[in-house]
Amino acid sequence: AKEEVSIKTLLKEMVDREGKARFPVLPYTCKQFSSYDRKATVRGGEGWFANGDYNQFLRVETQNGREEFVMMESSGPGSIVRFWMTLNGETERAGTLRIYVDDYETPVIEGTVFDVLSGNVVVGEPLAAGVSPKTPRELRGHNLYMPIPYGQRCKVTFEYPSPLKRDESGNPIFPGYFFYNIGYRTYDPSVSVISYSQKQLQANRKLIEQVQQQLL
Repeated sequence: AKEEVSIKTLLKEMVDREGKARFPVLPYTCKQFSSYDRKATVRGGEGWFANGDYNQFLRVETQNGREEFVMMESSGPGSIVRFWMTLNGETERAGTLRIYVDDYETPVIEGTVFDVLSGNVVVGEPLAAGVSPKTPRELRGHNLYMPIPYGQRCKVTFEYPSPLKRDESGNPIFPGYFFYNIGYRTYDPSVSVISYSQKQLQANRKLIEQVQQQLL
């Protein structure tokens, strides 16, 4: 049978201990989008140790009248495999995180950062969790390990909930401190990927529960 990538295969891979010692059947490249300081460009050069690793986005775009800060955009078959974020400020926590796959204008995942990454919008613990448990929830790092595969493209955005100040050119200024990194895989264009959807999520609920228990 032709090999393919899906929520099902990625979840099974997470708990396949023997598989860790083998090359994957479908090779992939690991990559990351993050809020790293863009001044760090040349190793050892000026700005290499710049540490303003927050509020860095690809661009700001308008969707249905909303201004959305684009955090990730990837073309071709792939999958998000880890999503981490932490925030500083009440307003950012009330903002809306959206994940779009393929050519859908409607996000397949939508909610506040807390609800998506460490709540129950997608899954519960431990695939979605905030750490450390002894730290106040609003100050934790929030992690989503639930795989989000996509066949054609993926885009992740954040909408700030309050009116934004503008610079002299009219560009919105993001206030507060917004840290993130999104780990993802890219596959060869020939690889077949079943994209994330609510239908796929529901179809794999039993497997998700099994994987959750194994990880715990």
